[in-house]
Formats: sequence, C-alpha cells, structure tokens
Amino acid sequence: MTVPLRVAFVYPHAQLGPSGDGIADALAVVLVELGRRLVERGCSVTAFVRRRRGEPAASILDGIAVRRLYQLGDHLLFRLRVLDRLRPADRPLRVSGLYYPFFVRIVARELARMGVDIVHLHNNACFVEPLARHLPEADLVLHQHDHALADFAPERTAARLQRLRLLLACSDHVRDGVLARFPDLARRTATLHNGVDTRFLEVKADPGTSRRILFVGRLAPEKGVHLLLEAFDRIADRHPTARLELVGAPDFSPKAFVDPFDRDPLIRPLGPWFGRPAAWRRHLEELAARRPGRVHLHGPLLHRELPAVMAQAAIFAFPTIWQEPFGMPPVEAMAAGLPVVAGRAGALAETVEHDRTGLLVERGSVEALTEALDALLADPARRRAMGEAGRRRVLERFRWETIADRLLELYRRHCPNAAAFRDRACGSLS
Repeated sequence: MTVPLRVAFVYPHAQLGPSGDGIADALAVVLVELGRRLVERGCSVTAFVRRRRGEPAASILDGIAVRRLYQLGDHLLFRLRVLDRLRPADRPLRVSGLYYPFFVRIVARELARMGVDIVHLHNNACFVEPLARHLPEADLVLHQHDHALADFAPERTAARLQRLRLLLACSDHVRDGVLARFPDLARRTATLHNGVDTRFLEVKADPGTSRRILFVGRLAPEKGVHLLLEAFDRIADRHPTARLELVGAPDFSPKAFVDPFDRDPLIRPLGPWFGRPAAWRRHLEELAARRPGRVHLHGPLLHRELPAVMAQAAIFAFPTIWQEPFGMPPVEAMAAGLPVVAGRAGALAETVEHDRTGLLVERGSVEALTEALDALLADPARRRAMGEAGRRRVLERFRWETIADRLLELYRRHCPNAAAFRDRACGSLS
C-alpha cells in the first residue's frame, strides 16, 4: 500500500467548525480550499487550528483531519502586546518567541508522534525554530499572507528563513517585499496566488443592465470607503438611477499592522480614526446621508450570501488605500462577471488587468475614482465586456484546482520529502 505524502497545515487563528460553516477568516478559507484539494490528489492533510468551547478536539472536514487546540495560556501571554510600545517598532510581540508558544509546542509534539513530511505554516515565522528543533526530518514551508517578513525583526527573521525549504507569498507584491530585504532567498521563494470560491463562478452578473455600484470588505479607514462615498456623491446627479451598496463590518486592524512605521502619507491622515470604529461608522453614515435612499450600508453578510449580491451589481468598487497583500473581493467579483474599479495598491495590479477587466485608479484619489465610475456607468457595453474578461481571467489563473496543482509542483521541486513521492501518491499534475 502506498503511503501518502503527509502534510500538516498550522494556523492558530483559524476557526474551523466540524461542518465547516461560518468560516470567515480569509486564511482559514485558504487552508481549507488548499487542504481539500491536496486530499483529492491523494495526500494526507492535518490542520492544527484554534479550539472554541463546545467544539470537538478532532474531526474530519472535507477529508482534512482537523486538530483543535485550546489556547488559554497563549491568550494570557498575548496580553503582553501592550508592552509593544516599549519595544523597538520592528520587534512586536507577534514576531517573538512569546507568540503562541504553548500552541506550537503541542503541535510539534503531536507531529513528532504522528510523523509528517511537510509542515506548511500560514504566516507566523516565529514558529519555524521550535518546529525545526522537534521535527528535524520534516520539510518546513512558510506561506506568507502579509507584509510582516519585510517589516519586522530582519536579523531574527533571516535566521528563521534559512531553515525553510520553501517560502510562499500570496502575491508578487508580498514576494518582492521579502526579496528586497532577503535577496538570498530568491531560489527558495515563489508566488502562490489565492483562488476563488466556486460559488462566485456559479452566478453570472449582467453588469450592462444593472445600475448598482457594490463594495464588499471591511469598512475600515484604509479600505477607502469614505472616498467611494465622496465619489458617488459627485456623480449621483449625472446618474440618477445609480445606487451604492456597501457590505461589510467596521472591523478594524490596528494601525500598527496597517502602517507600522508611519511611512505611508495616505494612511497617516487617517490615524485618528484607528481604534474608533463607532465614530468611523457614524462618519460613513453622515457621508451616506447626503444621498438618502441611494446609498445603503448593509453590514456584514455570510460569505455564501455574497455571490447572489454580486450577481445584481453593475460595478464592483474597491478603492483601498492600503497596499493590499492580495485582496480577495475583487477576484470574487471578476469571477461573478463584474468589472472592477480599484485603487492601484499592492497586489491589485496583479489581479485586476487595467482597461481589460476593470480600471485601476490612483491610490487615494477621489478625482480618479469619480472619473472611473462615471465612465463605466455611462457605458453598459464596456461594463459587460470587462465583466466577461474578468471571468475568463479567473478561470485561467485563480481556480483552486490550478493553484493546488502548482502547490504540489512547488513541494516536489523544493522539498525532498515530496520529491520522493513524485511517482507515487498525490496524483499527476496537469
């Protein structure tokens, strides 16, 4: 009997209920989507995640063996993050050995007992050292979904990264940031884009007939929703049947995560709003009130409800100011057949093809955003053509099946334990 390639995903923040319902965290979605497809290709996949009260310690989700761990001790230690203000700015708690140390030690012991070929970490480079000590025969892979490697603790991070077989980045934007700081990692670093939920491909919008502008995402300052409200107010009289729909919660990331060194001149003026979600919500409501009955703030929706909402839209607007590591909502909108208007920020220039699947506008510019929305609202045929082109782009580049095949190829190229299975388990690459 052929023994499958044994892969362990490690992500302490993921909340995976026994049925898979309610998965909201973007990285938890990546974990499940990749995991289920590796299982389909013959691999054995175990995921180590957070355990909430009432959940079983272990279950099977889409073929993934889910191990849930309580994190009380880690959460108590996490309170020490208040001391970050006393630490150097590039050495916050979340990149130190005090970040989820109990969780990672239990994971290391479990994996040493079970046996594993590849340990695939999602973020959390601080886990590399304890896992390498306990699992000297395993191949370590770090999958980076944010800017942390480029921002924090370069000397400590460099030592950790030397222990990796493979460093994955969710976009060229993230990869380029890492390589600018650690150029010697170029041969062990690769981009692995995120994929799109197939439910967005199962609906098909008709943007040529709709008059709705849609935003989906966190209603946080760095997402630029205030710019979208201002732009809509400027074009509302010229397009009297147009509507603006905002879907999302005022879910804030700390400014120390968005712009940790206060380097971004477009984020800096938003500083007073961070940490004040209620005041920010009131501010957005005041901007929306300029066009009563035509602007709607819906609050958050379940992920499974979003495809139907996108199917009713004419334009998907994503005016983010933040340098997005990836930015999932625009890709989901393209899958549904919508043209996208987005800020030229971070990885969005990789996903949205300017003047073909949508329009990329100057980051933080109300004027550029207004002009783009005005032009597309005035041209139904162009909206429809861009929507069709976006859907084709997703089918070609952002399907989870394609991405899982690329992941296996990268495992085999960089991980000796995976190369040994080239002619055995895990199926063939196509």
